[in-house]
Amino acid sequence: MPDDALKYHYRDVTDDDLLKLDGLCAPKTQAAIDEIKRHRAQAQAMPDIPTPMAVMIADAVQEAKSAGLLIWQYAGVRSCPICAKSCTGYSGRGRQRRANTMAGIELADRFIRFEGRPAIGCCRSCMDAALPRLREALAGVEAELPEALMGFPPKFKRYKNMKCSTCGWQGHEGQMKRSPCLMGGGTYPATCPGCGANNHLFSTVVNTIAGFIVLPQN
Repeated sequence: MPDDALKYHYRDVTDDDLLKLDGLCAPKTQAAIDEIKRHRAQAQAMPDIPTPMAVMIADAVQEAKSAGLLIWQYAGVRSCPICAKSCTGYSGRGRQRRANTMAGIELADRFIRFEGRPAIGCCRSCMDAALPRLREALAGVEAELPEALMGFPPKFKRYKNMKCSTCGWQGHEGQMKRSPCLMGGGTYPATCPGCGANNHLFSTVVNTIAGFIVLPQN
């Protein structure tokens, strides 16, 4: 289901029960039904792989389409949703005490993360096994997909939508002049192409707004 709260609310309801409400329910419940349908369609399309792996692939494809982006981030996994292997116990003491995890991969870009629980991902061995089918499912999806995931440089780049509070210009961050970051190297979108106003450490005049655009890479 799309979120843990909805899953808790329907903890005694099976997927088959929810599917009977298809087209007859509130938007949030319909979102859960649509996700069940995507998972089942992916499992039917790939009957030679475990169903949990097909579910992860379906989630990754949906994330790429809706967010315009997937990442490839190494992350500790407490329990793998595909092979069901899990780690128990803790290591360290006091503030350094952490749950034991195994090597895993996170595919979803999230501002808030839960340690040991990738939003879309699994342990490294399952991800290696899933990669050929994941790449097959993502072929043709117009999204920013990392080279580590696809095996070749990204064909598309996702840009966040931006708006200047000084002149009212609206566009995307790819149209802005970039400036070097003060720390850590790299650059950031700094200058409005409409009026030349600049974002600084203590003053942001060109702000991120809802939405994004995905454009082919040259």
